[in-house]
This record gives sequence, structure tokens and C-alpha cells, in this order.
Amino acid sequence: RAQLALQQAITLYPSYAEAHYLLAALHYQRQDMSAAEQAIRHALLAYPRYEEALLLFAVLAEHQQHWSQAQETYQRVIAVNPDNIEAHLRLAIVLENGGKLEEAKQAYQRVVAQQPQHLEAQLYLGRLAERLQQPQEALAAYQAILPLRTANSQGVVFVVEGVDADHRATDVLRT
Repeated sequence: RAQLALQQAITLYPSYAEAHYLLAALHYQRQDMSAAEQAIRHALLAYPRYEEALLLFAVLAEHQQHWSQAQETYQRVIAVNPDNIEAHLRLAIVLENGGKLEEAKQAYQRVVAQQPQHLEAQLYLGRLAERLQQPQEALAAYQAILPLRTANSQGVVFVVEGVDADHRATDVLRT
């Protein structure tokens, strides 16, 4: 029923960006990525700076492993709303997945600079430092997580034990 109502709204008001966005979100929930992408493109044609639509478009690009498109779209989200921490984090993840490790590191660092208590960003920063064979930076990122553990609603605790023989930070994950 929701889909029919949205399609009727779009028929009456073809430039109604929110209806296109909601239809795209509905298709996405139903795992119809092609229809979701088509609807989200219409939303962005109607309103190119529609933050939620841009985010969904970026997620769709990520889902299809279109890293450069996802990167560009997250950058558009950040241009619309520089305070969108989730867009900054997702941009870092996309950069890392796309093999742009140094850029990803800088993006994770921007997230941490904006929100030092961001547990996920600290964790990803540590893991990326390990990939870059930067054990001291990995250790510092993991140690920064320790004071955050009480604020973490998921109850995840990381215990950093030190640096192993391969110069990787050794940690124990407890839930």
C-alpha cells in the first residue's frame, strides 16, 4: 500500500523529492537495488542537495562496490552538511575499501578530531594503522578506546596488551 501511495504522489507531483526518496527507501528495504537506485536518482534530480537521498545513493553505491561513486557521493553529503559524522566515517570506510589507505587514514583522523569518543572510528583507525604497518599508531588508536569503553552502549571492551613480534598491536576483544 505504501508503494502505491508513493507512486500516486509522484504521478501527481513528479518533482516531489521526498516521495522519490521514500519510494527508494522502500525498495532498498525490500532489497530491490535497481528500483531503489532509479527512485533515488529521481529524488536527486528534483533536489540535488537532499542529504538523506545522497546518503542512500552512497549506500547503494557501496553495496555494489562502486567505491569512486560512493566516495563522490559521501563528499557531496559532507559539502551539504560538514557536521555529518556518519558521512565522514562512511567516506573513510569507502576510501579504505577502494584501496586509498592514506586518504582513509586522514578521513578516520578527521572523524576522531571531530568526535574523539567515536569508538568505531578509533577502532577502524587502529586496524588501518595495522594494515599500513604502523604499530605505534595502531597501539595509540586502540589505547584511545580504553577510556571510551564505559560510554560504549554495546559493552565492547578492548584490552591492548602491547605490540607483537610482527609489530602489530595485540588486543583482546571482550563483549
